[in-house]
Amino acid sequence: MVSTLVSIPGYHIYDLLYNGSRTLVYRGYRETDSLPVVIKLLKNPYPSLGKLLSFRNQYTIAKNLNSPLIVQTYSLEPYQNGYALVMEDFGGISLKNYFTSEQRPYIASSEEFLEIAIALCNILDTLYRERIIHKDIKPANILINPETKQVKLIDFSIASLLPRETQEIQNANALERKGRNHMSVQRVRQNTLHTLKNVRIRTSSWVGACVQTLDVKIRFVFSLFDLRLERT
Repeated sequence: MVSTLVSIPGYHIYDLLYNGSRTLVYRGYRETDSLPVVIKLLKNPYPSLGKLLSFRNQYTIAKNLNSPLIVQTYSLEPYQNGYALVMEDFGGISLKNYFTSEQRPYIASSEEFLEIAIALCNILDTLYRERIIHKDIKPANILINPETKQVKLIDFSIASLLPRETQEIQNANALERKGRNHMSVQRVRQNTLHTLKNVRIRTSSWVGACVQTLDVKIRFVFSLFDLRLERT
């Protein structure tokens, strides 16, 4: 049988966690300090520029998120023709596998589902505060440690970082100061109000998206709970 494991300098790899159409995810540890890690690789040995940029985007956004609700990103290292994304390993499995695995010795209680739902709320709050649109929140990208019940979000490959809306307000104020000699007061006020309106629209859209996403996640969690009950 051909081994599916890879050799990455500085790391000992001992398990293949995920074999998808575009990426491979391995579990191992860092040789210098035995730190448990999860390493994500591009499956294509000759990835396109777009795939490489997506990988770098994932690292760039995630590395600045210092939250216990987000899987920590350690480094982005060159590997063959692409990159190796090195992340923390907290012993998590996907939320989907957690609720549908036949190996689970028990059915989760309502309290446990509520704790998971609250964790999802806190994850969305963290993304909102950090001005991040994840774009791919789904059960496969939400991990839970079966023992500690700690919940974390992964995969920022297609995420976007929103610009700071306060910068637009500052620019509007600067425009008002510079334009007093060239524009009427009414025109300046109209420009400022237009900018503030855009801020409110973007904020409302973002909050609405968070609420809608949260509603979907809670429905998913409790639908799985119902599914587990039906199997008993």
